[in-house]
Amino acid sequence: MTVLRTSNAAIGLNRGKPISTVQDGVTWKIPTDWINFTLPGPAEQKVIGTVAVFDQESNYLAVNATINDGYTVDWGDGTSTTHASGVTAEKNYVWSDISSGTLTSGGYRQAVVTITPTIPGRTFTVLQLSRIHSAVTGTVSSSPWTNIAVAAPNATSLQFNFDSSGTATNRARVPIVENINIISLGTNVISNMFRNMYSLLNVSISNTLPAGSITAQGAFQGCNSLEVGPALPRPLAANASNMFQGCSSLQVVPLYDTSAVTNMFSMFANCFSLQTVPFFNTSAATSMQSMFQNCSSLVEIPPFNCSSVTTFNGTFQNCESLRSFPQITTTSALTDIATMFTACRSLATLPLFVTSNVTTTSSMFQNATSLESVPAFNLTAVTTASSMFSACQALQLVPDFGFNSLTNASSMFSSCTSLRQVPNINLSLISSNANNNLALGSASADTAGTSLGLVTLTGNKWTQTFQNCNMGATQLDAMYTALATLNPAVTNASGSGTVVTYTVGVGNTSPFVVGRTVAVTAVDPVAYNITGTVASVNAGAGTFTITNAATGAYVSGGIASITDNRTITVTGNPGTAGDDPTIATNKGWTVTG
Repeated sequence: MTVLRTSNAAIGLNRGKPISTVQDGVTWKIPTDWINFTLPGPAEQKVIGTVAVFDQESNYLAVNATINDGYTVDWGDGTSTTHASGVTAEKNYVWSDISSGTLTSGGYRQAVVTITPTIPGRTFTVLQLSRIHSAVTGTVSSSPWTNIAVAAPNATSLQFNFDSSGTATNRARVPIVENINIISLGTNVISNMFRNMYSLLNVSISNTLPAGSITAQGAFQGCNSLEVGPALPRPLAANASNMFQGCSSLQVVPLYDTSAVTNMFSMFANCFSLQTVPFFNTSAATSMQSMFQNCSSLVEIPPFNCSSVTTFNGTFQNCESLRSFPQITTTSALTDIATMFTACRSLATLPLFVTSNVTTTSSMFQNATSLESVPAFNLTAVTTASSMFSACQALQLVPDFGFNSLTNASSMFSSCTSLRQVPNINLSLISSNANNNLALGSASADTAGTSLGLVTLTGNKWTQTFQNCNMGATQLDAMYTALATLNPAVTNASGSGTVVTYTVGVGNTSPFVVGRTVAVTAVDPVAYNITGTVASVNAGAGTFTITNAATGAYVSGGIASITDNRTITVTGNPGTAGDDPTIATNKGWTVTG
């Protein structure tokens, strides 16, 4: 692909041959109605560039430089000023002072600004090229640079909108600059350097930068006119987070040396025009969280080496054009894949990758409306899977993921209107009704669960609805059989002060969650027949406690029955005419339907 960017000059000012830069086959040309200037050499100490002067009262420019013995600014309107190191130099341009022969198609005239040491041989150490003019009240201002070239081989900091930490204190915005040429610089830190330059079309960075890697987090963040990522002469340092975040026009990205990058958080997030990326070396990366989030035009990605990556949280969220996912086998370090494919509406299938250490899959496929099937991921370590398949309207079958560590499965299958089977899911560790409702059934016959014919939920101990599903009698009975027993026999009871301890046996304490209501009956002596809330549970000893007073020594008998959130609703299933709900009621459940 070749992209040609040039201005259609309304008045035809052609001051010599336009300067061109070519990166990865992409050409950008300086508009022919811009003033050309001679670029400084890499050993010089000079900033030179053009600023826009509009027919208005305020055309503010303010700069600051740190340099021994001060610096001089030639403002390009026939005036120049000299300033001490660290003192801000400022100008308010007057339209009539600028030659009408410099008028551009953008409606502004141009002045060429040159910043140099007052004493030849002195060196810049800090350059701040977009300060807020003293005449501006408030904290918002704009700097009129349109084209800038910087030669400062000793400068350790070059600042525009932000400093390298992302701080914008006393910085004027640079909203109309289109081209920046870094000819030489004394630092490899370009973090946040070009951030929020909304009109920036081209950046050239010389290979005269110091040896070592380039620190570039947030470097081009918010450059929403930038179509081509600039070539970088050195490898990227460990942190490349937010590097191109919000570059909504970005289409071409060079193959950067990313072999040392560990943090790729939101590296290309909100790059709406990006369709493909190169095969980056990601062997050192530990986080790809939100790396391509909201890249709505992204069609495919290479099979990255993800051997050190721990989080894919939101990596492809809202990549609605992503049709396929490569076979990636180096994912054994993954622990978090929540929202990984949320709203990937074109994704129909994906290959198996290693997930044995993953602990959260929340909203992993939420609103992936074309998803028809998923491989048998190993999800034995997953604790949180809330909304994992919510609104996956084409999904028909899910395999047995080995779920046995779940503590939150809320709305896992909400609005999965085509779902036919849910194999074994172990819900025995879930400690609240709010985290238990898988949203498999619905009160409306045309929403979730209408095709569902088989469900196996081992150890379910909280209210669940299967209303208007498609389960026959055999399937309903199998579902009842898998339910947890909510009324185990009491084998011992003892009181200590106001705390009563009941023994129901190892393996029978699952329903007895702190705060849940329980009624103990049929104990001799009657003082131990108490209704109250569970105060504590000792699963290893098979006991739970209620804070209440009881006297006497345990003799015999007793049933501990859970009384809250224990309803199974099966109304609207074809099998209700022949099922055996006593399988559930004998375990302490209420069956509706």
